Amino acid sequence: MQKYANLYNQGKKDVRPGGNSCLNTFRRIEVYGFLAKNVFKKYSFKLDSSYIFNGREVYRVSFEYNKNKGSIDIFSDKMHIKNINMSGAIIFSFALNERVRGRANVNFVYFNNQPYLSSIMTYYKKGKLEYYNNLLVLMQKTKGFKYSKSEYWAISGSEDNPFIKYYPAKWKSYKIGNLNRKQIEKDLATEGISLEQQFKNNANKYFVDKPDNEDLRSNSDAEKFIKKLEKLF
Repeated sequence: MQKYANLYNQGKKDVRPGGNSCLNTFRRIEVYGFLAKNVFKKYSFKLDSSYIFNGREVYRVSFEYNKNKGSIDIFSDKMHIKNINMSGAIIFSFALNERVRGRANVNFVYFNNQPYLSSIMTYYKKGKLEYYNNLLVLMQKTKGFKYSKSEYWAISGSEDNPFIKYYPAKWKSYKIGNLNRKQIEKDLATEGISLEQQFKNNANKYFVDKPDNEDLRSNSDAEKFIKKLEKLF
């Protein structure tokens, strides 16, 4: 989910979603940060404190190198990383279309002593734009399916160019109140076409019909792959 405050980007009024941005930030920590073997020795570490979490002792270790600094919480019994909290993280901003520095918080969960991502939060502020981006993994399941390179990029691109489905009855069941529906319909009406009709006209289509970006054009594979995953989850 995204939360935007004081949105301003050279006159732009919209911001593309950024779940991939969170994953990219973590990947940079893996490849270019202290999780990388060839970079690890460049960081300075210090044991700051310890605390108990669910009956287990956790060490809080601070780290610093260049513009990166923060803390790592580590379970003392198995030396498993519980979470990473850092400033100076490299974040790709879809709003600004560039990499910026900000805060990142990465949490892990373990299955059979193997670490998996549980959640990632990133935050940055640049100019009048303040951006929060949270990625939460609802379920971990890595067995029982395989995916090709084209399917990977199709899923990645579907974040920017989602397949739109519209179920009027389902939306009504949410009972969203305190909305000036007439004003909203008036503001969003296009060439006399009502908002309801626009939803119907654009249902079962991709958000961008003929995108310039090649990755977005390949999203026809995404829905097929999602259906494969639905059978497993």
